[in-house]
Amino acid sequence: MEIYADVILLVNFIMNSFILWAIVKLFRQKPKYLRILSGGLLMALMYVGTIILIPFNWGLSIAISFVMIAIGILIALRPKNVKSFFSQIFVGYLCSFTLGGLGMTLFYNTGMPSGSWRLLVICIISAYVVIKFGMRVIEKITIKKQMLCPITIYIGEDALSLQALVDTGHTLHDPLNNAPVIIAEFESVKELLPSDVRLMFYEQQENDLSGLLSASVGSQFYERIRMIPFVSLGLSNGMLIGFRPDKVALITSEKELLREDVVIGIYNRKLSGDGRYQGLIGPELVA
Repeated sequence: MEIYADVILLVNFIMNSFILWAIVKLFRQKPKYLRILSGGLLMALMYVGTIILIPFNWGLSIAISFVMIAIGILIALRPKNVKSFFSQIFVGYLCSFTLGGLGMTLFYNTGMPSGSWRLLVICIISAYVVIKFGMRVIEKITIKKQMLCPITIYIGEDALSLQALVDTGHTLHDPLNNAPVIIAEFESVKELLPSDVRLMFYEQQENDLSGLLSASVGSQFYERIRMIPFVSLGLSNGMLIGFRPDKVALITSEKELLREDVVIGIYNRKLSGDGRYQGLIGPELVA
């Protein structure tokens, strides 16, 4: 049987790039597609060089596959520490076995040849569905473990703390800079607001944007004001008034995270009927 190196190179490039993309998504990192493709190409070149130059050996094959995945991860993900690096390698092996296992299943049950492009496409689509489902399961498990997250908001010398619910459905971002929005009850953050602005919320006049800007003019709060459009919280096409803090500390079960690229959206109602939490945050902030 003839083996064409260019076909093997292209097939492995596609598969390896997909595996690296899956690792990036599972670790909730922002995909850098040039890095992913570069890592996938180098892995494919290593694989082709191995099958051409080195006689097959099980032990050597496993060692080389470990090095290939490790190099691909170093290029595509740039791990922050050794623990993350080996975790990503482990997930890479799982993704590789998932893709390979689906390929073998389809090969034996459909009769499609192993080098078929149709088999490759179906295999990648199937693996994509499996991985996306796995990501949702992992996210649900993670959210259950850390459903409530204490946060502290800082403005200058002032700071206040509240309990926030990690909400998978909360994806609100500031349209100006795409900063994630933490929704907080007015009562929980009112001490950080100027007295005139606070009065407008007491009088349910927070949607009077011109009045709000006038009330805060001349204060440092004026430069922090953000207008955030939304289609939830009981309104459609509404506007949520927010402000940019100096930083926010989020305490999870594992560590404390400091974020400066966030906006606090002020909600002039209760978020929790029993008062268990006073804010809502998206899962990306605690990932």
